[in-house]
Amino acid sequence: MGWISFDTLQACSRATLGRSLFPTFRVLLIPALLMTFPSAHADCVGGTRKRTAEELSFARQVADHLLAAMPAPPPNMWLEKEPEVQIDPNACRDTPVGAMGAYIRAVYDYRMPADEAKRVNARRDALSEQMQAVHALPPELKAEFDGFNASYFAAIREAKQAERAGDAALANRKYGEAGDFERKAKAVEQRHRTAVKAQYETLERESAALPSDRLRLGVLMTVNGLFNDNPRASQITYRVDDNDLKGKSMAFRVRFVQAVVSNVDGGGGVNVGGVTVYRNMETLDTLLSAIDRSRLQVLIQNPLPAAAAPVAWRVGKQPQNTAE
Repeated sequence: MGWISFDTLQACSRATLGRSLFPTFRVLLIPALLMTFPSAHADCVGGTRKRTAEELSFARQVADHLLAAMPAPPPNMWLEKEPEVQIDPNACRDTPVGAMGAYIRAVYDYRMPADEAKRVNARRDALSEQMQAVHALPPELKAEFDGFNASYFAAIREAKQAERAGDAALANRKYGEAGDFERKAKAVEQRHRTAVKAQYETLERESAALPSDRLRLGVLMTVNGLFNDNPRASQITYRVDDNDLKGKSMAFRVRFVQAVVSNVDGGGGVNVGGVTVYRNMETLDTLLSAIDRSRLQVLIQNPLPAAAAPVAWRVGKQPQNTAE
């Protein structure tokens, strides 16, 4: 199963829509095995079919509108490369003609302003030192811990001496004593950590909530393909009311459009004492807010406007005065 060339798609687009507004953007028409939604054709009854020229043209028109909604990089962010467009050139053989959509995705790099990064990282280091100090044993417990620890190492030495002397029974007894001393030392440490748990977790939560000085944020926009109902996701969704669809053809129309912003490298939430602490949400929401909602909402109109608005984003470089 091969790739459909950009020239082929553009020719299809010109046939019904005129020249594409964005002829230089990279278009990836994905074979079924490489799709973002790999199970889409896994259960096809009777195999698959190629999309028609009209379907590909409609998908490209949708993609043009999605590209127009992709945001210009907010302050301290930049795009290293153009967004990618993904259009599936195949469908299940029994899929009605005109039932399709498109995906686009882009990765925005973020760097915190240098002065702010210095302040945040200094606070993170200070909190780390405080957390270590809280976990450090007070003098009376440190003496008790050190006593058990010294007895542990003494028992280990005696066990090894017994092994060299060929006295297996003595060696086993000493290893057993060493295990007892080790458990007692750990119990002293655990007793202290239990006592300072609330204080430690207060510091840990503050540290976990500190924003990262660098992020890679992904923006995924999709039409009729991926519907994410995760309430914690930074997302925008527009959906046609089901009552408005009764008795109407679903061919060549948008039922829903969604934009989701996420941390490409993961690490959005940290569990502290059974409570999930989310970080970087303000930065994610800044990028989400930069998306032109009106340009997304226009996609659920019927018929779809033929011409998309000009794009607002540009490929660029890391802004000056941001964290290295």
